[in-house]
Amino acid sequence: QGVRFQQLEVYESRYRFSERAHLNEMLKQKNLDAITFTSPSSVDAFMEFKEQALNSLPPIVCIGTTTEERASDFGLTNCLVPNEFTVDGMLTCMEEFFEQKG
Repeated sequence: QGVRFQQLEVYESRYRFSERAHLNEMLKQKNLDAITFTSPSSVDAFMEFKEQALNSLPPIVCIGTTTEERASDFGLTNCLVPNEFTVDGMLTCMEEFFEQKG
C-alpha cells in the first residue's frame, strides 16, 4: 500500500545447548513439581533437548493458549493455562493446582 516502514528486531530466541545435560538429569530424577513454558520457542527447545521418551511428566504450565497449542503439537497433554497470560498468572495457576491436589 506504499507505506514506508523500518523493521527493528528486538530479540532473538536461541537455545542454551549448555543446559541440555542438566535438563535431562532433572528429567531422569523425576522429582519435578511442574514444568513451565513461557513461549512456543521454549517448548521447541525442551523437545529438542530431551533425550528420552516422556512417559510421565509433572503438570505443564503454559503462559498462554499459543504456548499450550505448541505443547499439544508435541503430544504434551497435561497442560495448565492461567486466566491471566503472565508469569504471575502462571504462579497463581500452579498455587491453585497444588492446593486442589493437596
